Amino acid sequence: MARFIPGLRFAAGPVSGISGIPALTFFIANVLGAVCYVPIVDGVGYAIGRGAGPRLEHARAAGVAVEHIVLAAALIGTIYALLLRSRRSNP
Repeated sequence: MARFIPGLRFAAGPVSGISGIPALTFFIANVLGAVCYVPIVDGVGYAIGRGAGPRLEHARAAGVAVEHIVLAAALIGTIYALLLRSRRSNP
């Protein structure tokens, strides 16, 4: 079951060893879990990429444009704040 829980798959081997599960039993369970898990996860990833790929690419491109606008606004705001500060400190 640890194969189906993200982040716990790496602990399945050590935990089964500590628990005293025989190596052959763990191996068979691990192979059966992989046979079920890998096609499902790869299939879902492929389906999402195939179906939503163009939309995600369009959203990414729009995000880059927004990022550039926010960066320019932050730069202009910072320069403006520094100019105000220098004018106030120099009478």
